[in-house]
Amino acid sequence: MTTTAFIRKHINRYSDGKIFMTSELLDYGSRSAVDFALQKLAANRRIIRLSRGMFMRGDETTPLPSTLEVACAKANACGMRIIFCGDENLTDATSGSSKGQANTQSFWVDGAPRSFQYGAIRIVLKPIRARKRL
Repeated sequence: MTTTAFIRKHINRYSDGKIFMTSELLDYGSRSAVDFALQKLAANRRIIRLSRGMFMRGDETTPLPSTLEVACAKANACGMRIIFCGDENLTDATSGSSKGQANTQSFWVDGAPRSFQYGAIRIVLKPIRARKRL
């Protein structure tokens, strides 16, 4: 069997809407072969690319996951967990001021800082120290 066949068989075990990472599939071939197979599956609309290295089983009729679900999947893949959802993306509509980050969603995690793009939204995973946790 080819790398693409192994990956297709692995993905077919998931239900629609299940988020998975490229790192889960590296047992089926080299990094370039896995990337090529995922690119072909995304082009054929069997999977949806959510972010770099993050995909979802489904097609255009499958509803996209929320930013919280995507952030949790990325944090779990990196060995972290979400502690708190920040509200820094909110703008002050009454004063008309904006922080210039209207498309940013922040989450506090128990690990290293990371940020990535999910559609038009930038998701930021910020570290929080143990003494500052509630």
